Amino acid sequence: MLEESVWAATFASEVAQRIGPGADVGPGPKPGWFWAGGLLALTEHGEDGRTAVRIRVDISPGWLRRSPTATAFARFVRQHADWHASKASFPIPWAAKLCYVLDDEWKWFFADLTGAQPDPAVWLKCGALWIVRNTNSLLSRHLIADRYGIEGWCDRWDAWAHFEAGSEEFLQQYPSAPWRKQFGRVA
Repeated sequence: MLEESVWAATFASEVAQRIGPGADVGPGPKPGWFWAGGLLALTEHGEDGRTAVRIRVDISPGWLRRSPTATAFARFVRQHADWHASKASFPIPWAAKLCYVLDDEWKWFFADLTGAQPDPAVWLKCGALWIVRNTNSLLSRHLIADRYGIEGWCDRWDAWAHFEAGSEEFLQQYPSAPWRKQFGRVA
């Protein structure tokens, strides 16, 4: 497989493009890392895009094996595991690290995809779309909950369990994961 660190900067550019107009990229917090960030217009779950949230996605050189870190800068984001968000390591009290995907799900998806699709452009596009779509979905749910005074995560909102339980739940369901039908199984 192609050395993924070579593609980290290009992946950051693809993520910035998916965030929207005015998004930018830059060198990340460690050597070989990059970030993409900007205003993400919320358009999931009935949102019309009039609310935008500043986000930042930190991308490591090992981005095919470990999901990038997404941080949102919005006061309405609840920093609690039940809301799939926690305090981020920025000096802003309302900066929230988002759990938009399980690391195991990310890792296995890209293992399948890179085995079936040799074109790195496909990997870049799929990853960027996944990050932005899931981040948009999660933030839209936080906004709706804030707007309507919803106190707990709604049972009808799909989500993995938390922490190790989420990884176990994913690994049990992995053989029937939706992308498996399209990309096949990794040997």
